[in-house]
Amino acid sequence: MNFSEFLENQPQVAKLLNKSVDTNHLVNVYLFDGPSGTHKLEAAYYLSALIFCQAQEKPCFNCAHCKRILDRTHPSVFHLKAEKNMITKPQVDALIREFSLTALEEGKRVFIIEGIEKANKSASNSLLKFLEELSATDYGVLITENLSSVIETIKSRGQIITFKKAREKDVIALLTEEKVPENIAKIVVKLTNSLEKGLDIANDPDFLETYDLAKKIIKNLLLGNESPIITINLLGKKFFKLEDRKYHQYFLDMLVYFYNDILMYQLGNIEDIVYFDLLNNIDGEIEMEYEKIIANIELLLEAKNKLNFNINIDLMFFDLFLEMEKING
Repeated sequence: MNFSEFLENQPQVAKLLNKSVDTNHLVNVYLFDGPSGTHKLEAAYYLSALIFCQAQEKPCFNCAHCKRILDRTHPSVFHLKAEKNMITKPQVDALIREFSLTALEEGKRVFIIEGIEKANKSASNSLLKFLEELSATDYGVLITENLSSVIETIKSRGQIITFKKAREKDVIALLTEEKVPENIAKIVVKLTNSLEKGLDIANDPDFLETYDLAKKIIKNLLLGNESPIITINLLGKKFFKLEDRKYHQYFLDMLVYFYNDILMYQLGNIEDIVYFDLLNNIDGEIEMEYEKIIANIELLLEAKNKLNFNINIDLMFFDLFLEMEKING
């Protein structure tokens, strides 16, 4: 665990958390809200270090507590995140059982739930009861990238802290300094606002293959020389077999960026375009009716939502491209 990016990019949040500890005004539950890459998880562990650190200047990063938190091995800090894109009741119940055991150090305990918006109804009900029964020395951090999807009864239990997004051009500049090609950096910065995570994505072979597949689909959508159904059936066999659905989400996001690019291109906002290298190599005007662009984006967003459920990936993409072909005529 490294706090340097969090401290550099979210100084106001760090200042608020430090002041809350220094003035003994911590609340029991925080709700950290912000887009991917805004260092919310790092902030949750930073808060844990503030709570447990025994030095005069907190956090010291040198005491036994801080070192355990940095290593994510502290026995009184519990971390739960979604499995298969969902937080379930058994997961929450397991957290509650662990949390109910006698704390090994000082009696303070911290739990962190990453992706709270992914909790199903039964998990949310169990969590609500748990939140109501927290003691004065129990603290929780709920993390979300989509505050509007968090149920109101959970939102009302905590103090909401909003994490600001770093400027995309700054992250792109940092990525290119690390030898990431600009065309890749422009995509990656849309997927995460974090340099560290961005570098991981940019160097992930499965991501790069997904990116290449998306570009081939996009080129065929632009030129109309091959059905996307044919393209993905010929080239997408490995893509379909990827177990981690984040790659399917990346793929759909990349297609959404393409349609956004067409809007930007038609409006003359060239510097906001993601696929600048691809669109610059197309001869002639790129024409597509506004209604068709929006209809395609809506289909892609619906497909992204379907990834939250147990579905046949191959069939979903086949149906998606079939509907897109109907729209595009």
